[in-house]
Amino acid sequence: MASPSAQDLPEDLNWDEIVRQGRALFGRGLYFEAHEFLESAWHQASGERKLCLQGLIQICAAFHKFRTEGPRSPGGRELIAKGLDKISRTEAALGTAGASFVSDIRAALAHDPSEPY
Repeated sequence: MASPSAQDLPEDLNWDEIVRQGRALFGRGLYFEAHEFLESAWHQASGERKLCLQGLIQICAAFHKFRTEGPRSPGGRELIAKGLDKISRTEAALGTAGASFVSDIRAALAHDPSEPY
């Protein structure tokens, strides 16, 4: 089954569903696909939600870098820092689905860094 892409993003897709779908892709280790899906929503977002999505996108891109370049990828670590900063500044916009996604991200970051993502 193909992952959702920009062409598959319905205009009426709500925030929680966007975050849930991004989280599901991330949870399956489809970091690049999660990045692409969230980016398609980012183009339609505004305000704090846009910044929050940008943070999630950066984190997904970081995990993709960890997978392709190794768990100590400097670019990946920089993207993690930038993404977490954006998320921390937009916590009110996260909602329940977003908070669960961030919890998954933090759990993945606590994972043994010597193992690939």
